[in-house]
Amino acid sequence: MSGYLGRLGLRTKLMLVLLVPLVGLTYFSGATVLERNGQASEAAGILQLVDLSVRTGNLVHEMQRERGATAVFMASKGSKFGPEVDAQRVKTDTRLKEYRSFVDKHRDELPTAVTRRLQPAVSALDGLSAARQKASALSVPPKEVTAYFTTSNATLLDTIGALASANTNAELSQMTSAYYTFDLAKEKVGVERAQLANVFGTGRFAPGQFLTVSAAISAQESFLRVFSKSAKPEILALYEARLAAPVVDQVKQMEQVALDKAGEGKFGIDSADWYTKITAKINLLKQVEDAQAQAILARATQLRGSAVTARNLFGLVTLLVLAGAALLSVLVIRSITGPLRQTVAILERVAEGDLTASAEVASSRDEIGRLGAALNRAVAGMRGALLKVSAGTDRVAGSASTMSTTSEQMTGSTAEVAVQANAVSAAASQLSSNIQTVAAGAEEMGASIREIATSSSEAARIAQEAVAVAQQATATVSQLGVSSAEIGNVLKPITAIAGQTNLLALNATIEAARAGEAGKGFAVVASEVKDLAQATARATEDISLRIGSIRSDTSAAVEAIERITSVIDSVNGYVATIASAVEEQTATTSEISRSATEAAAGSTEIVANITGLAGTTASTTTAADETHQAAGELTELASDLRGLVSGFQLG
Repeated sequence: MSGYLGRLGLRTKLMLVLLVPLVGLTYFSGATVLERNGQASEAAGILQLVDLSVRTGNLVHEMQRERGATAVFMASKGSKFGPEVDAQRVKTDTRLKEYRSFVDKHRDELPTAVTRRLQPAVSALDGLSAARQKASALSVPPKEVTAYFTTSNATLLDTIGALASANTNAELSQMTSAYYTFDLAKEKVGVERAQLANVFGTGRFAPGQFLTVSAAISAQESFLRVFSKSAKPEILALYEARLAAPVVDQVKQMEQVALDKAGEGKFGIDSADWYTKITAKINLLKQVEDAQAQAILARATQLRGSAVTARNLFGLVTLLVLAGAALLSVLVIRSITGPLRQTVAILERVAEGDLTASAEVASSRDEIGRLGAALNRAVAGMRGALLKVSAGTDRVAGSASTMSTTSEQMTGSTAEVAVQANAVSAAASQLSSNIQTVAAGAEEMGASIREIATSSSEAARIAQEAVAVAQQATATVSQLGVSSAEIGNVLKPITAIAGQTNLLALNATIEAARAGEAGKGFAVVASEVKDLAQATARATEDISLRIGSIRSDTSAAVEAIERITSVIDSVNGYVATIASAVEEQTATTSEISRSATEAAAGSTEIVANITGLAGTTASTTTAADETHQAAGELTELASDLRGLVSGFQLG
């Protein structure tokens, strides 16, 4: 079942969902309409029964009058009421024709209980013509003709009773029952009229006739009591008003005379007068009967009209409800399936990469409207995100290209730095060696100067012996000149090395600046080396000056020794000068030795730093290679992202 439903469209599913309540609504509405139609048909049937009851009552009334007139006619042996009988027969025939026409037309529409009662009544009416012939010919006793009319009226009234029982409306059934009992009472009045007309005409009661009259009077009272309990108040009021007529009392008096003189006869009442007065009473009762018939017909017509109106109204309301439900169902289905089809189309376009699609969202605040708005926001968010990704991809590609170029340059620079660092390391090693040599020379020079100081002191002490050792002093001073020249020769490479060190330190500073953050430590070391080289240069220059002075002094000493004999007196002064110079030279030599030692230590540190720089440049080269590789991968990733984004239509 779920598989079958899964193959159906949403519109079909919604129609199936709405079809069940619509079918149920149609069924129950149709059932109600049919029920209302049944009520209308039933009301029409009731109206038909009431109409038949009224027609039957009208026929019974005319036959009652004919029975009474015939009784007077036959009791007078045809001397009275001949024309009245003929006129009444015409009236009876008119009502009989109406009755037969109605029965023949509606016999098949009447309930079975009614048709069973109709057959004896219709059959009895077939003997009316024969009864009339017998009455006109006075060929039978009056009671035989009277009995025929009484029997026929009884069968007709039984039909009214059946009609009252067949009535399904409680109110109409009660009204028809009252009408039926009233007609029974009126029939008994008619029986009384016919019987007493015969009695007053003959002047005596025939055998059994007194009981017939007494029973008729008693039955009247019984039927009227039942009528009084079931009749409508307005009908009962009309009945009581009609009974207040004087003729009713006159009939009562004649009736009482007949009963009182039943044994002796000689009533003193004319049968025609009796007939006239009791007919007047019966006509009053007929007014009540007609009022009941009109009330029953009016109520039945009203019920039928109400039933038809209710049926038509409910049918119209049902049609309107069904049409409204169908229209509302169509509108609801369209309001759901239309936006959903549009949403599905938008999602299919989005699935195909078209992010320019958007749903047309009206002012609907239902779930479908919110779904469309959420879809628009989602698509707009995806479109904005992909636009940002596209722009970011371009930037990433540019940055990756720049990074690749930079890493290549860094690789070349670090290689160059490594070469230069190796050269600087070699130069620094050479510088350290030379500085150590300078330090050793300076130490020797210090020893020589100290020796000179000792010699000078000794010279002062033995100045008087100078002449004796002049030759020895000349040789010593000559040796001092040679040593000074050697010291000068030693200082030249120191000066050259200091200058070269200064240049190397400057180059190292430049390379450290190019190396960036990784070359900061090297820059500091290069600066210190440069300072040491400059200090060494200044010291060697000073030493050169001193050595020049020593050489000059040595020359002067040689000349003095040569002239020592002549200038022995001035030796003491020169010795003092030499002692002072030697003391100053001792301090200078110590400074040179200390500076040379520090320069040696600095050179060693330079070598270590340059060695570290070489390791750093190697690491930098490796990192640059890795950066170049990462830049290549980043470029490839950016290309993939650009290809992915290009698969979407962003507007």
